[in-house]
Amino acid sequence: EPPAAAAARAPGARPDGWVVTNPPYGKRVGEAAPLRDLYARLGDLLRLRCSGFRLALLGPDPALEAQLRLPL
Repeated sequence: EPPAAAAARAPGARPDGWVVTNPPYGKRVGEAAPLRDLYARLGDLLRLRCSGFRLALLGPDPALEAQLRLPL
């Protein structure tokens, strides 16, 4: 099942905003390993739909954050 964020669209025609998120991570939902795919898909979604936006992310696990393949 795709994350709810899969339906998100960047607002307006100016791709110069911010995406601020606190995605699930191991301390809240259990093991971090199953979340790697979620983070990778979130990174894909942001590159596709929010190109030019800056990203701020709350998360305690650099290994999960690396799955985004985006600068934080």
